[in-house]
Amino acid sequence: MAWLVDPTTALPALALSTVFQIGEGLVVLLAGLHEIPEDYVAAAAIDGAGRWAIFCRITLPLLTPWLLLVLMRDLIVSAQNILTPALVMTNGGPYYATLVLPLHIYQTAFEGLRFGEGAAMTLVSFVSVGLLIVLTHLLVGGWGYDDSV
Repeated sequence: MAWLVDPTTALPALALSTVFQIGEGLVVLLAGLHEIPEDYVAAAAIDGAGRWAIFCRITLPLLTPWLLLVLMRDLIVSAQNILTPALVMTNGGPYYATLVLPLHIYQTAFEGLRFGEGAAMTLVSFVSVGLLIVLTHLLVGGWGYDDSV
């Protein structure tokens, strides 16, 4: 099947190609898991907590700052990483189905030689990602747990 030629499947095909770039976040989360003290898990197990309780009450709360770090990094990187696959695989086609914002900025600024419009779109994209990060911070209620308590 010609996924990149059909307008209904071209964007999911591009998204599928970017799924294979998630390895760095996994390494960061593994480092976060390594930083959780074994004493907490052992104490919970002695108190009779099961695996699910240990995960919900110890592992997940202590892993929250690492999860937020990966989320923030992925918000920033995902705004940029779609440019290369969209440019190389489809160049915005078919019928503008894969014309994502970074590709539109590139085409406007460098192919259309309208640098001011490209700079304005880049600034709007930058502010949008910043607002998403602030919104995530407000929804979660901080950057994670506080060591000073």
